[in-house]
Amino acid sequence: MLRVEIEKLQQYVDQQVKIGGIVEKIEDHGGILFLQINDLSFLASAIIIPDKEKVFAMAKNLKEGYFVELTGIIKNGPLSGNDFLCEIEVETLAIVSARTRMENMIKIVGIE
Repeated sequence: MLRVEIEKLQQYVDQQVKIGGIVEKIEDHGGILFLQINDLSFLASAIIIPDKEKVFAMAKNLKEGYFVELTGIIKNGPLSGNDFLCEIEVETLAIVSARTRMENMIKIVGIE
């Protein structure tokens, strides 16, 4: 599985990739979950649909600040305002760390 930095996601439209980062925001829009993931290079918009039952159930337990890894297909997103240029349609999700956002930032940059 190709691991990609979030700032380079647009180069991989219609391909499956793996990203990791800190959950910055979680929104539930009528049963579809939207996550903002930050890998300290950029923010990604991730979409989790109820059809992916196991992933959706795990995502319902996420909290802002958690460090996650996910795989999915990169899709073109809306191109207006400050919206994301592309988004990742999540297929797998793993919670790597349930630490606070700051603890996870320290871990990512290797200060521990």
